[in-house]
Amino acid sequence: MIVSKSYKFKLLPKPLQRKIFAKYAGSCRFIYNWGLGKKKELWNSKQASLSYNELANRLTLLKKEEETCWLKETPAQLLQQSLKDLDQAYKNFFRRLKEGVFGSEAGEPRFKKKGKSRDAFRFPQPSHFTIRPISNKKSLLKLPKIGEVKFLQSRKIKGRIRNCTISKDGDNWFVSFNTEQEIDDIVNCGTPIGIDRGITHTLVTSEGTCYNLPVIKIKKLEARKKVLQSRLKNKTKFSKTWGKAQKRIRKIDKKITNIRNDFLHKASTDLAKNHSYIALEALKIKNMSKSAKGTVESPGKNVKAKSGLNRSILRQGWFKFETLLRYKTEWFGGFLDSVDPKNTSRKCIKCNHLSKENRESQALFFCKNCGFKTNADYNASINILTRGHWGSASGDVDLIESLKLEPITLH
Repeated sequence: MIVSKSYKFKLLPKPLQRKIFAKYAGSCRFIYNWGLGKKKELWNSKQASLSYNELANRLTLLKKEEETCWLKETPAQLLQQSLKDLDQAYKNFFRRLKEGVFGSEAGEPRFKKKGKSRDAFRFPQPSHFTIRPISNKKSLLKLPKIGEVKFLQSRKIKGRIRNCTISKDGDNWFVSFNTEQEIDDIVNCGTPIGIDRGITHTLVTSEGTCYNLPVIKIKKLEARKKVLQSRLKNKTKFSKTWGKAQKRIRKIDKKITNIRNDFLHKASTDLAKNHSYIALEALKIKNMSKSAKGTVESPGKNVKAKSGLNRSILRQGWFKFETLLRYKTEWFGGFLDSVDPKNTSRKCIKCNHLSKENRESQALFFCKNCGFKTNADYNASINILTRGHWGSASGDVDLIESLKLEPITLH
């Protein structure tokens, strides 16, 4: 089986190289916006579209103009890749429209803004860059018009390198190598499980295993960020002190992201390796985390409580977990099944009694029919497992008996 894998490493550029990176990223952002503007302009006037080849031909002429001759300083392939990204963005947009997705969820391409959009550019051909190891942990990446740049190579790159992308994350620059490699088809002999995603406990499995995001660490960082943001309001915009405060806030954001990503990668890898079948609720997270403010005419209710719930949901990283788990189960020979989430937290796994009164609290499930008492997330994970394809094939009765259900308390 041929899979695509990426290897991301931190770059250690010199001050001059950092300036060149910023210039190249700015040129690519300019070309993306220029191409998007041309496409919108033609569509609004003649209801016609510009292809990638047509925009690429216009780009050649654009670089000859006096006002935009500075684009010649950036390698042509980088600018062409920005137009290819724009072309792919429109293809994705039209595909979603055909699938019946409308509004903001369709993802219509938008203009990129400096400071908000990610600074990045891509070298599409491996012949345009070379990698030379200089020690156990450091290597040199030779790039056109830039020269050799040090980077921290923490692991060996496997497979055939297809391209490399230079991107900025916070105040640091990174290089990402996209590779194509062939892996053996694996038959996963692990046990089947259901997973419930929650807030009190991030992940709870039908085996009673609990995976918890270090929320206390994240909340401390969020509190610190809130203080810095309140101080930022009193500073003059774009002043030196304002810039320093922005830098501190970005560092905290990066720390929070790193903590979350570390947890999600470790949890998803462990689950994908050890289980052949995984059932997961098909949650519409975007709908679940919508604002409850409403409108001026019809204001929402319990806005403060709902905003707190939204923050807790987004903090857990449910969507990213599902994305990671989906491709990792494929790597390790497993199968990820999406099931209907309706009433998974209200149905008793012992007697199948369904009632909203069964869910006494966020943590406790107490069946009003048979008196079965257990952790609410654990009860939901069993229902998720039985609702999937594996549960249907096994038969609910045989499946429930094989699990040997016991009341449990999660910590």
